[in-house]
Amino acid sequence: MNKRRVFVAFLLVVLLSVSLFSAPDQSAQAHEGRQVGPYTVELGWVVEPAYAGIYNGIEVHISMGEDEHTDEATDEHAEPIEANLQIEVSFGDAAKVLDLELAGDEPNHYIAAIIPTRAGDYTFRLTGMIGETPVDVTFSSADGGFSSVEPISDLLFPEPEASIEGLQNRISQLEALIAELQAQLTELQGQ
Repeated sequence: MNKRRVFVAFLLVVLLSVSLFSAPDQSAQAHEGRQVGPYTVELGWVVEPAYAGIYNGIEVHISMGEDEHTDEATDEHAEPIEANLQIEVSFGDAAKVLDLELAGDEPNHYIAAIIPTRAGDYTFRLTGMIGETPVDVTFSSADGGFSSVEPISDLLFPEPEASIEGLQNRISQLEALIAELQAQLTELQGQ
C-alpha cells in the first residue's frame, strides 16, 4: 500500500511539473494594438522579453474588427486579409527598414527578423495598405505595450571577462575617433 501511495504522489508531482513547465509564457503575448480603419493591427516581439544581441523578431497580426488579439489573427483557417506593408525600426537616430514576411501558413501574421544590438526602447513604424485602407502607425516599446530590449548582461553567467557593453562602448568611441581623423585628413588634403 505504501509503494502505491508513493507512486501516485510521484506521478502527481511529475504531472504538475510538466503542466507548469509547458504552460505558455504570458509575457510572450505582450503586444500593442492599433485600430486602422476596420482592422486591428497588433505588434510585439516574437520572444519577450527581448534581449540585446539575441536573435528575435517583430510580429504583426492583422484582424477584422476592434477586438484586441482575436483568434482570427492567428488562426490558420482565418480568411486572408490583403496587405502590402513595410516596417521601419528606429533606435535613437538610427533607422532601418526590415523585411516583413508571412509567418508560415498563418494568414494575417507577419514577422520581421531582427537582432536588437542595444538595450533600450525601440520604435516601429508600419506603413502601406491593408485592403484599401492606408496604414501609417507607430508603436514604441517606451509605451509599455511590449517590452523594451533588456541588456544581455542580465542573462550572462558567469560574467564574461570583458563585458559586452564595455566593448560596445569602446567600439563606439573608436568609430567616433576614426570619423574625427577622417575629417581632419580631408581638411588637410583640401589645404
